[in-house]
Amino acid sequence: MINNLIVDICNGAIRKSGQDGRIVSIDENTNMADLCKDIWDSAIRFIYSIHPWAFKKIRAQADLQTLSDDPIATQGQNIFGYPDNALRILGFFKDKEYLYRVSDARVSSDINGKKVILSNEEILFIEFLLTETANDNISPWLREVLELKIAIEIARTKGRDIRILSQEFQAMLDTAQENNASETSVEIIDNDDYINIRG
Repeated sequence: MINNLIVDICNGAIRKSGQDGRIVSIDENTNMADLCKDIWDSAIRFIYSIHPWAFKKIRAQADLQTLSDDPIATQGQNIFGYPDNALRILGFFKDKEYLYRVSDARVSSDINGKKVILSNEEILFIEFLLTETANDNISPWLREVLELKIAIEIARTKGRDIRILSQEFQAMLDTAQENNASETSVEIIDNDDYINIRG
């Protein structure tokens, strides 16, 4: 399903960019399919990361890896795992109801360069945006935003003026963010399910 969705969105973007033609598959051996494939990952990551979209929000208890045993490296803080499929962290909380924020928690890197979360808390709850998944339910307004973002990149690559597309993109992004405000869908992951969202 996600491949058909990508093709549909890319074809909408091609049309909006003023280019002729269509693609049948993102993996077909054409210049336009290659261009769309190159643009897709960065475009969707950009769109997903600029706003806390309701359908991308996850709440879960952070995975405590170790209590601080190296006060110099962790500045005395405990180490929690950073979810492998988190696009970005929206907040850190003390409680399961997500009412009390933790002010000392922060994202850092371990000695191997892998992202970790450091906090003085021994139990930590996090809210984060999920990266792209195969079952993304992209609403019509967010789909339009993606089409316009990809159209801008296609037009830029082809040497076309992108000012009008950029204005349309900003207007549609504003509309999408307003519509998103009325949605409150947040998936809550119980501790037993935590391992399922990490890989």
